[in-house]
Amino acid sequence: MLTTDLHYARALLNPYLLGEVCLHNDVDVKETLNHVLQKNTNNSTTYTQALKDFVDFVENQGPFFDTLSSLSEQSQIFPT
Repeated sequence: MLTTDLHYARALLNPYLLGEVCLHNDVDVKETLNHVLQKNTNNSTTYTQALKDFVDFVENQGPFFDTLSSLSEQSQIFPT
């Protein structure tokens, strides 16, 4: 179903899909993410920082610490 570079990158950056191991371990998806990052950064320093930020996001570290729990709190607006 994923058809373009941006679809792959968007799927990888979707916090609700962080637990999808098959997506994050797919070689084609990783290569596509690198391609998107390289096209959208203008030098190796920016690319390295973008890649580091992505790893922090996936590992729920740095500024992305506790991303999923804050999202789940926001999604529970209506009582069940």
